[in-house]
Amino acid sequence: MRTDFLIRRLIGRNPDRYINLRKDLTSIRAGVTVEQYVRQALFISLLAGLIAAFIGFFLASFLFFTNLGLKPELYNVLNLDLSVDNPGLPIMIAIQSIVGIAVFFIGAFIGYRATLAFPSLEKMTRTTKINMGLHNSVAYMYSIRRGGAELLSILRSLSEMSAIYGEVSYEFRQVVRDTDFFGYDVVNALRHLSNTTPSQKMRDFL
Repeated sequence: MRTDFLIRRLIGRNPDRYINLRKDLTSIRAGVTVEQYVRQALFISLLAGLIAAFIGFFLASFLFFTNLGLKPELYNVLNLDLSVDNPGLPIMIAIQSIVGIAVFFIGAFIGYRATLAFPSLEKMTRTTKINMGLHNSVAYMYSIRRGGAELLSILRSLSEMSAIYGEVSYEFRQVVRDTDFFGYDVVNALRHLSNTTPSQKMRDFL
């Protein structure tokens, strides 16, 4: 699709700009590529811009309304005669349109930047949750290891207990996935997890 081509070209112009985004998407296990996420960000920015433009166009009319039951200084700021046959009406529409267009670009920019910033914020949230749950998870692994379980079996068991161990379980679910579907041995799967986890404590543990 032409949209995909334009997005790849946009990213290709300055790939270094999207390195952190790529790392953040991997760390939060988003399951999407940078190209897919940028496409979503552009769609959200367009939607945010349209909503902002509609609101801006509507609110701009308060500069002209002659009677809203408000204080005189709060309406018809430009003091135009807005009867249908008066030349002031096109001026009102033109100014509303200019305000709407300006607010569209502001809303679109904010929507785009906020969407791109979300993975970083989510990464910090996941880091906190992993750090909080790691101690109990290690205690669980130690207890079943003393029972003679193999390492992969321990990790598989932990990965299935997300209701108890939360984000730590999701992290080790990646290890199980890598060994089951991508041909990794346990050591390389753990190394891969160490390279992608957002938690420094998890990396130190591994």
